[in-house]
This record gives sequence, C-alpha cells and structure tokens, in this order.
Amino acid sequence: MATADRTYYSREAEMRANQERMLASIVFLMIGMGVGAAVALMLAARARQRSRPSLVGAIEERFNTIEKELGELGKRVEHRIKELR
Repeated sequence: MATADRTYYSREAEMRANQERMLASIVFLMIGMGVGAAVALMLAARARQRSRPSLVGAIEERFNTIEKELGELGKRVEHRIKELR
C-alpha cells in the first residue's frame, strides 16, 4: 500500500497512517520471530540429543590438550628460573 495512492487531508492523518503501518509491520515481524524461535528450539532439541556426545568429546580433548601444554610450559618456566639463579 503506497502512500502516493492515498489522499490525506492533513499532515497529521498521514503521519498517523504511517505510524499504524509501522506498528503493524513491527507486530508481524515480532510474531514471525517468535514462530521462528519456537521452530528453532524444537529442532535444536533434537540436534542437541545427537550432538551432545561429540561435543563433550571435543571439549574433553581440547581440555586435555590445554592441560598438557600448560604442564610443558610450567616445566620450561621452572627450567628458566633454575638457569637464572
């Protein structure tokens, strides 16, 4: 619905019509976002059940790698401290 097709008898009426259109657009946008979020949550619940074990495995693997690297770094720091004494 274009504003050029309509005849407004005052600037106030035109502004009010534009505000009503904007409000309707925002309401429909929010409804669409709500429906999209609901669908996403339903699909995510299924995907999460399938991917949780692989996610936990990846986290554990990364944690072990970091732990190993920190252990090696600690040994190097201790070695450097001994060299400086």
